[in-house]
Amino acid sequence: MSQAISIYLREDVIRRLDAAVERCAAQDRAQGLEGRQVTSRSKLIERIIERYLDGEDPKFGMKEIQYHVIDLAKEYGAAKVSLFGSYARGEATDSSDVDILLEKGDIRGMQVLDFQDELSKRLGHSVDVVTTAGASERFLQKIRKDEVVLYAASRA
Repeated sequence: MSQAISIYLREDVIRRLDAAVERCAAQDRAQGLEGRQVTSRSKLIERIIERYLDGEDPKFGMKEIQYHVIDLAKEYGAAKVSLFGSYARGEATDSSDVDILLEKGDIRGMQVLDFQDELSKRLGHSVDVVTTAGASERFLQKIRKDEVVLYAASRA
C-alpha cells in the first residue's frame, strides 16, 4: 500500500531531481518502456530512499556516466573519453566531481567547454574535463593509473 507525503525541497534540489528524472525517463524510453513504466519524480524519490535505507550509495554510477559520455562523444566527434579520479576508483563522495580525460578527435576550441557543460547538465553534477593535448605527460601518467575508458571511436 502506498501513502502520499508532502516534502519541501530547495529549488536547486528540485532542478537536480528533475534533471535526474529526465535522464532516467530517457533511458527507460530507449529501452522501450512507456506510460507508467517510465520513471517519474515519485518513482525516483522512492528508489533513492529505498537505496539509502538499504545502505546503498544513492549517487549515480559509472553506467549512467558512460551512457551520457557515449552519446556526447558521438555527437561531438571525440576520439576517446575516459573517467579518472574518485569515480573511477569507486571512492566518490557527495562532494566529488566527475573527472573526464578527453582525447579531442574532431572537437575544436570552445567545444571542449560545451562538452563539459552538457555532460554536467545531463548528470546534474560538477564535471571537470582535461584534454590529452592540454595535459603534461607526468599528469597523464598519474591519470592513467585509475583510468576507465568509457568511449573509444572505432578507427575505420
